[in-house]
Amino acid sequence: SCNPASLFRLVLQGPANARPLEDGRIDLDNLQEWHEKCATAGREFNQVIDYSTSVHDVLADIAAAGRAAPARPDGKWGVVIDEEKTTPVQHFTPRNSWGFSGQKIFQDLPHGWRARFNNRNQDWSQDERIIYDDGYNAANAVKFEELSLVGITDPDQVWKDGRYHIATARLRPETY
Repeated sequence: SCNPASLFRLVLQGPANARPLEDGRIDLDNLQEWHEKCATAGREFNQVIDYSTSVHDVLADIAAAGRAAPARPDGKWGVVIDEEKTTPVQHFTPRNSWGFSGQKIFQDLPHGWRARFNNRNQDWSQDERIIYDDGYNAANAVKFEELSLVGITDPDQVWKDGRYHIATARLRPETY
């Protein structure tokens, strides 16, 4: 399966892992929920990993393709899915935080992204897709930035993720 959740679990428990984890060390319910979300959205991860890397780095690449990030709440491996949350998990106040700081970045956003990827529809050859921001097209866009989408080989998913990154750059300028 190319589903990021299935591959995430395979990395944790499969034969390529020198120390595969038991089921009890993985949040299987979390991975199942993520698997269903990835399947519904058509998210896939396709990459040949024939180089030396860490388990965490591979997990991070796989999770990014499924719009998530690796996490270990309560000591079990799982992911934090990038989606709107309706229930607060924690409130930060002066009583439970110190040294807290934030930064808002006012970026000069590009007119579009140039995303290079191995296109599965063209015999896995190197391809490029340009994803324009709103109001821009081939006639008026002049400022581009490179976008790396590791493991994504479907041109439609490249476009969707490019649009997602445009929205993220515009709507999430804060770092904490």
